[in-house]
Amino acid sequence: MTLHELATRAEQAEGANYALDVEISDAIWRMKWGKRRPKDIKVQPYTASLDAALMLVPDGWVIWQMGEYRDISPLIWHATLWQRDADNPGPCCYGTTPALALTAATLRARAKEGV
Repeated sequence: MTLHELATRAEQAEGANYALDVEISDAIWRMKWGKRRPKDIKVQPYTASLDAALMLVPDGWVIWQMGEYRDISPLIWHATLWQRDADNPGPCCYGTTPALALTAATLRARAKEGV
C-alpha cells in the first residue's frame, strides 16, 4: 500500500486503528531499509498518539498549522505541514482526531519527499 493510500485511510478512520499502525510501520521501515520490518520491532501508535505521529514528520518539515473545525459536526481536525525551504505550505489533511490528521499529513509529506 502506498503512503498516499495509507494517508487516505488515516483521514477516513474513526479513531485509533492498530492494523493501520502496523501497515504504516511496515511502509516506513521498507522505505528506510528496503526490507520488511522485523517482528520484534515494536509498532508505534501513530493513529492514537500525537507523540508517535510527530515521529513521522520528515526532516526539513515543520507543523505549520493544526486545529479543529468547531462549526462542523462531528468535530474534524486538520494538520498542515510546511517544508522549510518552500514558498507554500505542504499537505493539509483532516481526521477525526489530532493524531489521525497529523499522521495523514506526515505520510503525504513523506510521499512527496520519497522518505
